[in-house]
Amino acid sequence: MSNSFKELEKLHEEEFEKKSSEVKKQIDGTTSSYKFIGDILDLYFNKIVGVFVAMTGGDIADKSKNNNKKDNPTD
Repeated sequence: MSNSFKELEKLHEEEFEKKSSEVKKQIDGTTSSYKFIGDILDLYFNKIVGVFVAMTGGDIADKSKNNNKKDNPTD
């Protein structure tokens, strides 16, 4: 006589194994998309802020030159 709960458990394990690779692919795809978006924001966020400052009448070029002189005492 076989135990029906053991058979049911085996069926659930087989279904889980089949679905686990699909779920892993979906999670990897989603996280790589978020990583890509984060990298783009990290790269270009400063430049975008500079554009908005320039659009509103601010002058970002003079401040960056003054900051560079303070960082390098030989200038």
